[in-house]
Amino acid sequence: IPPARIQVYDFFQTLDAEINYVWHSPWTMIKRSYFCMRCLQFIYVLLLLLGRWSHC
Repeated sequence: IPPARIQVYDFFQTLDAEINYVWHSPWTMIKRSYFCMRCLQFIYVLLLLLGRWSHC
C-alpha cells in the first residue's frame, strides 16, 4: 500500500505543472505517450492491490 500512497501523492504534487505545461500544448506522440503512462501507472497499482487483497 505505501507505493500506492506515494503514487497518489506524486500525482497531486505534479498535477498543477501538468495542467499548465501539458494539457494546453498541442497533441503530439510524446503527449499521447505521457498520458498513456500516466493512466497505466494507476491501473497497474490498482491491479496489484486487487491481486494482493484477493489472496486474503
